[in-house]
Amino acid sequence: ALFDINGNTVSAQAMVPSVLYAIEKSELEALVREYPQLALNMIKVLARQMHDYLSLVEDLSFKSVISRLARILLEYSRETTVHNPSKFSQQEIAAMVGTVREVIGRSLKALEKEGLIRLDRSRIIIMDSQALRQVAG
Repeated sequence: ALFDINGNTVSAQAMVPSVLYAIEKSELEALVREYPQLALNMIKVLARQMHDYLSLVEDLSFKSVISRLARILLEYSRETTVHNPSKFSQQEIAAMVGTVREVIGRSLKALEKEGLIRLDRSRIIIMDSQALRQVAG
């Protein structure tokens, strides 16, 4: 909220045990004045976030739910397995994709029917990553 005059308008929840640090706005402003490289690094982070937000807007505007889901599965996969229930619930995946849990359930089933993934109790197994990349666009 350093640059936001209206205050913090979002919240976050840690998915794993985490340690957070806080710094007063005035202290950070003083550090930025003293260390210009810090300001440059902050600008780089903000530019990366802006790029991510623009990509999200583009995805929500022009891509289907299945395409966005495929991208998320690929993004969070390690080799061929996405550990779904232990890492993300269908509700959390729905929030990342920009839809509701029921649509995610149907979309996962559709991807499974196409042979791109296999649904297991505790994971989603990517069967055809190349085809899944094509679906992701």
